[in-house]
Amino acid sequence: MNQFLIINRLQKKILTITTYISIIMLSLVVFIVGLEVIFRYIFSSPLYWSNELSLVAHIYAICFGYVAIYSSKRDIYMTFIYDKLSKSSKKINDIFAELISLVFLSFLLFISLKLLWLQWDYIVGGMGIPYYIYYGPIALTAALLLPCVLNDLINAIRSFSETNDQRE
Repeated sequence: MNQFLIINRLQKKILTITTYISIIMLSLVVFIVGLEVIFRYIFSSPLYWSNELSLVAHIYAICFGYVAIYSSKRDIYMTFIYDKLSKSSKKINDIFAELISLVFLSFLLFISLKLLWLQWDYIVGGMGIPYYIYYGPIALTAALLLPCVLNDLINAIRSFSETNDQRE
């Protein structure tokens, strides 16, 4: 039982941290693009680094933002079929969905770490930003989502077993 509390606390910390990071990164995107507009049209001197830096900040904002949305259970679901299922079918569906998510995220983490390893020495663009800065958020997102999905899987299994215990 103690392990579940640790995972729940971990998921709450992940939610808090990723929310703040995504807000900071999105604010950075707005600031950099605004700065670029001012420099380009008022001073007639565009910033050569603004596009790449705003792209990196945008990537991180999206990745951390999705982790925050998933952790807070605010992502979009299409429930028109799910709502027609029985309670036990919904619980089985939840377990199956979490298992698929767990397998996918494990695969994504493995492949993205392999990609990072292969691309570690390469750089991109005029600023010389390393590839791992662009591809790192994929591994980071998968690694941050894994405990959240694992927590949801444990809760779904626990809920299913409680439902079956009540029937007996």
